[in-house]
Amino acid sequence: MFEEIDGLLRASDPARALRLLKQIRPREDVAIEYGWRLGCAQQQLGDLQSAERSIRNNLQRNPHHAPSLVTLGQVLLKQGRPFEGSHPA
Repeated sequence: MFEEIDGLLRASDPARALRLLKQIRPREDVAIEYGWRLGCAQQQLGDLQSAERSIRNNLQRNPHHAPSLVTLGQVLLKQGRPFEGSHPA
């Protein structure tokens, strides 16, 4: 389901990845992975506020999702707020 999106994110084509993500209605069993990829695409596009919101929403579903925790730390660091990452909720 996410192979093409992952390839676009790796190839630094977040605009196309975001367009594909917005076309998907994720099933509940993949919602965490979808939310993380959405935040990654937003981060790569420089939309750090949206990326933070997407990742924080993801962490409300699963506060232990390691990729989301890492991405939140990256987003907060880029915003000059590195210490907020220790309390994701």
